[in-house]
Amino acid sequence: MCDLCDGMSLEEVIEREQRLLDEYGWLVQMVEAEELGGSWAYSVGLAANFGRPDLLVRNAEAMPAGRMVTDVGKMVAEGGGLDEAELAERGWFLFEVDPDTLEPHQVGEWEKLAGRPVRPGDFLEIVSLGAPRGTIRPATAGAGRPRWRPTGWR
Repeated sequence: MCDLCDGMSLEEVIEREQRLLDEYGWLVQMVEAEELGGSWAYSVGLAANFGRPDLLVRNAEAMPAGRMVTDVGKMVAEGGGLDEAELAERGWFLFEVDPDTLEPHQVGEWEKLAGRPVRPGDFLEIVSLGAPRGTIRPATAGAGRPRWRPTGWR
């Protein structure tokens, strides 16, 4: 799953990402980091090319996180909005990401494309409340409180 680990050069990885952005306008970046408490996945290009916040799933196994970002990202890229009934049926909810809850460079590819750090409103976190491990647990900051707010974004 790691292009660099699988033998691609950094230049090849960058070229591949650019081809995906040119062809589809967005891509999903997955990061395996179970030793850090959970992997994550995020979109790159939804904000820049579709005028919608990019997406993030944290504290999950990489493949389920990537699938969640892909499924919701396709709703945006192919239909321009979100199918709230489908999201609710899956038990997925979207919350605005507080940039203070991100680890340094957690969304590094996004920051490279944007040319700046993440600001409020740049990302929505996909959370599957009550889901088993491998789906998602909300990121927390201090006293175990979730650091995201529900959003009415459509």
